[in-house]
Amino acid sequence: MRDRFGIGKEDFCVILVGKDGGVKRRDNAPVEAKAIFDEIDAMPMRQHEMQQRDRN
Repeated sequence: MRDRFGIGKEDFCVILVGKDGGVKRRDNAPVEAKAIFDEIDAMPMRQHEMQQRDRN
């Protein structure tokens, strides 16, 4: 994974990868989980999933 995303052995990095394999978020410092979950919840596929769940 480090090679794929160009992260050195000694570097810290948080990468959020979408279902399409693209990088949706990249941080070089620790991030609160809520920030990551908020980003996921804002994604179109997640929005659709939540709307489907509300209909059932």
